Formats: sequence, structure tokens, C-alpha cells
Amino acid sequence: MLSTMEGAKVSKTPNKTASGIKIHEFIAAQLEIAKTMGKTQRDVAEAIGYDKPNPVNMMAKGTMKVPLDKVPLLARALNVDAGFLFRLALNQYWPDAADAIAQIFGTPLTKNEKEIIEFIRGVSKNSDPSLSRDVEAKLRAAFKE
Repeated sequence: MLSTMEGAKVSKTPNKTASGIKIHEFIAAQLEIAKTMGKTQRDVAEAIGYDKPNPVNMMAKGTMKVPLDKVPLLARALNVDAGFLFRLALNQYWPDAADAIAQIFGTPLTKNEKEIIEFIRGVSKNSDPSLSRDVEAKLRAAFKE
């Protein structure tokens, strides 16, 4: 299901993620899910500060970029991870800016990624463990399950 793609890696190729989803396709799919829960495009539009549903419809069709300042509100309205949606927008619309932001601040993390990092910090007693081959192999195995 698209709504669980929060941890998907995003490539530097504009308009695509590593999983192949375009941001407008992701938004369109999330709007369909929201519709099954009784939420209309107008509801989503109002939640992100628009009077009419046209901008949301245009985002879902790919004829309008998602404004970065609308990402947190749009993510909340669609019940998706804001970090994931932000990475999609950056990597697809502004790949050079995504690189600059990653160099300065690091890659934006999703809620799930933050939880994994906090877990690692806890079990390592904040010892800042390096990613040895052994640890990498164990992580790969854990994520294949």
C-alpha cells in the first residue's frame, strides 16, 4: 500500500523515487484512500489553506508542484509522513536543492526512521556505533524479514 511507503529511499532522478512512484501519483493514491474515509479534495484543500480543491487536484495530476510550505499540512491532511512527502517533493522538483539541504542538514527523516535511530541510540547507550560489516549484515537481514 502506498501509505506505508514512508521508509522508501528516494533517488536523485527527478520525478521518480527508488520505488518508481511519482509524487503526484502518491498524492492521487492518498486522496483515494482519504475519500474512502469520507474526506474530499475540498476538505484536503481547506486543511492546507486553499479555498477551492483545484490546487489539490492539480497536485494529484502533476500539473502543479506541491509548495514546500504546504508539505506538513498536506501530509497531516492525507495522514502520511511529512518527512517522506518532503523528500519526494525535494527530490522530484528541486534535486539540486535536495542535495544542498542534505549536505547542510542531513537527509530529512521520516517518523519511522527517527524511531529506528532512537532505538539504536538506546541499545548502544549513545555510544555512536560505527556501521561495521557485521552490523550492516545484521541490519540487512533484519529488513529482509
